[in-house]
Amino acid sequence: DRSARLPPYGKKRLKTCSFTFRNALLNIKEELQKAISTMTARATHSADVAANTSKNVAEKLDLALAIDKRISKLASQAIDYSSQLSGFDSGLATQMASFQEQMSQIKRELKEGLGRLEHVTANAESAGWYFNDCTC
Repeated sequence: DRSARLPPYGKKRLKTCSFTFRNALLNIKEELQKAISTMTARATHSADVAANTSKNVAEKLDLALAIDKRISKLASQAIDYSSQLSGFDSGLATQMASFQEQMSQIKRELKEGLGRLEHVTANAESAGWYFNDCTC
């Protein structure tokens, strides 16, 4: 046994060294446990933050997808309404052109009718003077 060969102060010193070494190991163990606990807590916190963030992103993405569907539907309706209005506009333009043509035709016919009426009136007046002068 080695401690038997050492002088009495050596045994005490050996125990002190053993005690100091054990304390050092315990201190290292405690520091490692604290460091691991701290790292674990940070990792857990980061995981919680990431989970919360991904949940928020998922909610916003669902909302955006719902809005996208709604916007697509509204865009489709706007295209349909635009097509309908374009057809309505074309029909109205055709009717207006036809109405304008009818108005022009009526105007020509009225001018011709007024011209004939004026001619007939002039003839009637000249015939009336003739008949008025006549003692029939």
